Amino acid sequence: MAGFLVRRILSLVFGAYAAMSEDLPARDLDTRWAIMTHPTAPPARAIGGVQAGCLAGAEELPLAGAGYQRMRPSRRRGFGHPALVRAIETLSRRVHKAADGVLLIGDLSQVRGGPMPSGHRSHQTGIDADIWFWMPAFARDRVLTTRDRETLAAPSFVPVRSDFPWQVLKLAAEIDSVDRIFVHAAIKRHLCQLSMRIRSPEDFLWLQKIRPWWGHHDHFHLRLKCPADSPSCVPQAPVPAGEGCDTTLAWWFTEEARRDAEKQKTLARERVRLPSECEQVIP
Repeated sequence: MAGFLVRRILSLVFGAYAAMSEDLPARDLDTRWAIMTHPTAPPARAIGGVQAGCLAGAEELPLAGAGYQRMRPSRRRGFGHPALVRAIETLSRRVHKAADGVLLIGDLSQVRGGPMPSGHRSHQTGIDADIWFWMPAFARDRVLTTRDRETLAAPSFVPVRSDFPWQVLKLAAEIDSVDRIFVHAAIKRHLCQLSMRIRSPEDFLWLQKIRPWWGHHDHFHLRLKCPADSPSCVPQAPVPAGEGCDTTLAWWFTEEARRDAEKQKTLARERVRLPSECEQVIP
């Protein structure tokens, strides 16, 4: 009985929050996914597509590790497929070694994945993570307080700042399990211009994985390929060939692209049908 009352109270709280949120996906007034407190037992499985799926056997990314610290723990969105946790740990170690930097990690997925009451249309299968561009020096010297983690805001890097950490994107793109990385179109354009100015074009082949998408001015969105142990994971279409520095990039700065951004907001509020397998993840 007590468990039911707790779930009911949390459901009402999340429902009230959702009603006030402008970015609420109306498809998911079902708050079961947001109030789950623990993952299902292993093995881990990413199920469905990133915008309509769930996650079994999730692993939680620790609040801090070698080269990273996790932000916004109160959201309870620090869970992912173990392959995602390993990829973040690998990237963090490489960044720390190459630049003595500490990555600030934003949202992964909820404890059992699934739709979120606000904030994301994707991040449902445990293979997505948001990583801040900002790497403050003080994060190297101390463990962030709970207040820091909940209140520090990621600054925008658009217009692209002189201290933009493009090498972090390169290190991320070079991880084999990473499928693609989403950034603001202005950041992608900056990287294309950079590739024309320094070194040889071959040094920037990793740009193929860097894809423009709305938002992402203060963080990048890392997405893995479907893990080998997850046959029910639905992969995205292959990343287009080439560096993506052609007319397809120019489109993002047109009026048509701005209109399309409004369409995306509408799509984010549409109801989606989850795979039937998700009914076993959250009965």
